[in-house]
Amino acid sequence: MKLTTTLKKIIIGGLAASALLVAGGIYAYQHVGYSLTAVEAQDIAYKNAGIRQSDITYNRVEKDREGLVATYDIDFATAEGEYSYTIDASTGSIMDREHESFSVAPLQSSSQASSSSSSNSAPSASNSSTTPSSSNVMTYKVSDSQAKEIALKDAGLAETAVANLMVKLDEDDGRVHYDVDFDDLATGLDYDYEIDTETGAIIKKSSEPLLD
Repeated sequence: MKLTTTLKKIIIGGLAASALLVAGGIYAYQHVGYSLTAVEAQDIAYKNAGIRQSDITYNRVEKDREGLVATYDIDFATAEGEYSYTIDASTGSIMDREHESFSVAPLQSSSQASSSSSSNSAPSASNSSTTPSSSNVMTYKVSDSQAKEIALKDAGLAETAVANLMVKLDEDDGRVHYDVDFDDLATGLDYDYEIDTETGAIIKKSSEPLLD
């Protein structure tokens, strides 16, 4: 009987010690190595990107680890593009950086194109070598603003009623399209549209509940 009671105490003590070890490990994973605060890490990313905080339309920061190195994963967006940074939480060094621009070159009107063509049809020898070529500028019949309006109209929402609105160019199987993404906080839904850059047709659309 005494042996059974002693064994129970040993088992209970072992379980308690294991729970403490697990809790200690979780605490260490979440806190050890984080000399910088999340705000300080964000400031490093904003400064590197040359972005003012007032220009930011969306931001997210999460603690993570690259092996044993504590890091902050920072994502943010402005009207011109989106950025993704991995910052060393101890030294503040930038371990990884990605940037994608939303900007699209404006489409020239036929009169502008004609004027440009006639003015450049006979360049003089003195400036022919220095005149920049516009052949590498991509233009689309549907602008990013028009793609945004098409998606919002289809969803039955006004731009002022949505959050985290982003428009960017993407390509799938050689077909260029706009990715339009926004959140309807009133219904708790995230909308995602693919809009054809030439016709304005909706290639694909989906909506799903927002993650907490």
